[in-house]
Amino acid sequence: MKSISQWLAVVIIGLVVVLAGIIILYSGLEAKLELRDSLDDVATESIYYFEMEASGGKAIEVQYNLSAGNMTVAILTETGFVNLSNNGSFAAEEMYDKAMNTSIGDINWTPEASGTYYIVFYGFSVDESSLEIEVSYFGMDTPRFLGGLIVIIIGILIAILGMILRRKRSISEIKKPEEDIGSEPAPEDQAEELSELKEPPEV
Repeated sequence: MKSISQWLAVVIIGLVVVLAGIIILYSGLEAKLELRDSLDDVATESIYYFEMEASGGKAIEVQYNLSAGNMTVAILTETGFVNLSNNGSFAAEEMYDKAMNTSIGDINWTPEASGTYYIVFYGFSVDESSLEIEVSYFGMDTPRFLGGLIVIIIGILIAILGMILRRKRSISEIKKPEEDIGSEPAPEDQAEELSELKEPPEV
């Protein structure tokens, strides 16, 4: 009974660990992510950007503070970002939101569908200013997702260990009666006893 309790306890622990891993993994699929960055000595001809995989229906919030001059802030598609980088411009359909001639403010925009989006800072009016950025959005938290996956694997291995312990217990129970059968006399001993019975009695 003690051994049965041991393997069953191991299996239950494994299942609990698997459940915890599923919760962690699921929470990593759509988590609130934040980015804080500070850029010094920004140049007028430079383009600064942040690429993100954001969830649809969840707000993207961008807060910024430029110490001197002004700039343009935009949320672009991948194609719009490539065109801006290569050609210095993009089409209207490649832009989701935009703030021009700004230095301090925020952008709050909610994408309709999950996808890749670019927050771009460009068109600085003066050199050597500093830029502080805070971005929050919902998307996959890769470290949390992978952590949950690892926890699930560990839980499965623990449960398998419990089943192995149960199998060992079953095997030992099958072999136990064989030990009792082994107490019977060996065949050669039985033959010797029979030969003794066959010998004629002494006169």
